[in-house]
Amino acid sequence: MCKSLSELSEEYFEGVKMQDELIAKYREKLRQARLNASREEEIRISRLLKILYDQRNELIDTAYHLKNYYNCHEDADKAAYLCG
Repeated sequence: MCKSLSELSEEYFEGVKMQDELIAKYREKLRQARLNASREEEIRISRLLKILYDQRNELIDTAYHLKNYYNCHEDADKAAYLCG
């Protein structure tokens, strides 16, 4: 099944929503770990949250790259044409 870059971009944005749900879930678990004074669990969840945020940022970067792929290249072509 062939998809346009815009459609792929939308799939990545949907992935961001799912990632946001996971982050919210683990932020609540982190809050509970802090209330229970479970230092090991707090460290484990904090590390996991760092990974989830990094993944979320990559999803956003990729989604915007796909969404604006032709715009960026058109601008680059215009700049090359003007400079050349």
